[in-house]
Amino acid sequence: MAYESYCAACTYLNENQHYGNYYCTTKGEWIKASDPKCYNFCEAYGRSNSGRENMYNYSSRYYITTAILSVMKALDNNYQIKVIGDFIENILRKDMQYFPLLVAYEIIGPQIAKSLKEDKDKIRVATTMYYLYIKPTVLAIENNETEKAVNIYKKMTLELAKRYKVNTNIVLPNPESLNLSNQENKCSRKRSYTKSTIKCVTC
Repeated sequence: MAYESYCAACTYLNENQHYGNYYCTTKGEWIKASDPKCYNFCEAYGRSNSGRENMYNYSSRYYITTAILSVMKALDNNYQIKVIGDFIENILRKDMQYFPLLVAYEIIGPQIAKSLKEDKDKIRVATTMYYLYIKPTVLAIENNETEKAVNIYKKMTLELAKRYKVNTNIVLPNPESLNLSNQENKCSRKRSYTKSTIKCVTC
């Protein structure tokens, strides 16, 4: 996969990440390395393709899926990541009941992805997760079984979090305290928080 069309290949993007975000010195804000490049793009010729790949993968919103497929060298034009990506963006992100789950995933997903890629047994782990969870998740999505798909993916996330000792007790904003506004794509938030834990209904 070529990364010249993404921020991961830009010299203005600092290589030190924070929860999957990287600091852009031209915009003065934290962004995703997987974002499409902007008009200020200046290619970082000194950054290797593997370095760009790591930044892109670690910044992808589909952290665990991307990491699994990357380890299996099955990332390019992969059908599974497209299905899961569309599911997250077009269904889950449009339903407030999944807000705590998605925010928690934004926090623990990058940690799990990083640990998986550093795991000495990563090929076996990734392959197991792919056949036990990724493929069944995709099948459930194709059958319009939203809750089943969510729970399969949560079960995989919990299993990997346990393996890599990632804390799943996350303090999150309370969805009921959010005042969502479509005007100028802004979201007004009151200062109300709640403690949430990622759990699978079958666990």
